[in-house]
Amino acid sequence: MSYILVTGSNGFIASFLIDKLLKKGYKVLGISTSENKKFNHDNFKHIKADITQCIDIEKIFRNYDISVVIHLAAIAHLKGRKDIDWNDFYRVNTLASKTLFNLAADSNIDIFYASTVDVYGNLNVTNITEDCVPKPNTDYGLSKFLAEQILIEKT
Repeated sequence: MSYILVTGSNGFIASFLIDKLLKKGYKVLGISTSENKKFNHDNFKHIKADITQCIDIEKIFRNYDISVVIHLAAIAHLKGRKDIDWNDFYRVNTLASKTLFNLAADSNIDIFYASTVDVYGNLNVTNITEDCVPKPNTDYGLSKFLAEQILIEKT
């Protein structure tokens, strides 16, 4: 059985997702920049890795049978983080995502990418639909929007 690769595996959303996947019998390969502190399960393998390190990520794709990538890793909002600038957002949220998208595409692996409502900026609407035009107004939102554009080009 192949792995479902989950980036940002120690994050809030990823933790809930991984728990559900494991309960349904899937094998999960988690990547995070920190040690695994959440899962001790026969079907879970954790790799401490930085997704901005292309060679390390390429090795993971070469060394493991991966059927799906669920890309949740990102540098998010500035809350509590003062030293994050555009270069950090771009390097992690855009360029590292591009590497993951390319590796998945090259191996014909399905990918799910979690973006953010922040790509739309300050819309004064109740519901965001496909008709809404992205207008990111933060470095975070712009970095995620650019990653979306890269993924769209891959499809």
